[in-house]
Amino acid sequence: KQGMPLKQADSDNLIALYKHILRLSPLHEEIAEKLGQEYLRRGLTYRAVELHTLFAERYIKRGEYQRATQHYQTVFAIEPGSITARITCALLFCQLRDYPKAAEQYGKIGDIYFEHQRYEGASEYYQQAVALDPDALDFRQKLSLTRHLLNNSLTPHMQAGQPVAEAIRLDVSALERSLAEKERIEQALRQNIETLKRRHARAAR
Repeated sequence: KQGMPLKQADSDNLIALYKHILRLSPLHEEIAEKLGQEYLRRGLTYRAVELHTLFAERYIKRGEYQRATQHYQTVFAIEPGSITARITCALLFCQLRDYPKAAEQYGKIGDIYFEHQRYEGASEYYQQAVALDPDALDFRQKLSLTRHLLNNSLTPHMQAGQPVAEAIRLDVSALERSLAEKERIEQALRQNIETLKRRHARAAR
């Protein structure tokens, strides 16, 4: 029925077939892509995120960090506000010694915190971005702006004329999630980092 709108029963069967193929061939990229697209067509975004996160974790276990980051990029396209995934991806880029891309992920996390006026968190992640990529003017400007806000030293004139504030705006629909959910994610971040470090240590043995 390729090319035809699927009824829900047909879609359910298609999803079941894709999942069966993935049980037989756990890293079948083409089927993973098709399954993810079907999830998105059905509005099951959380399932698509789970699928690509699972693939990323499988590649991490195999030590294929570059392939893992590609699946995290797909996660970000679906759910840009996924802080845990961005931290994990940043750590992978550090393992690959691609520090500008790691800095980019920390910068995105800083943007998420900034959007919710959580300036202390934003400052922390912008600082990490600057440490990884000192030549990135954008991160240094955002860090400076955030520190001004924390010190209550940003004047109305600066607010009106500050070009950085415009640059910080995110084209992200996922930022609608509640601050309570953000708190829950923040609590899980450290645990996630420790888990990834243990996986890296086991893979290096």
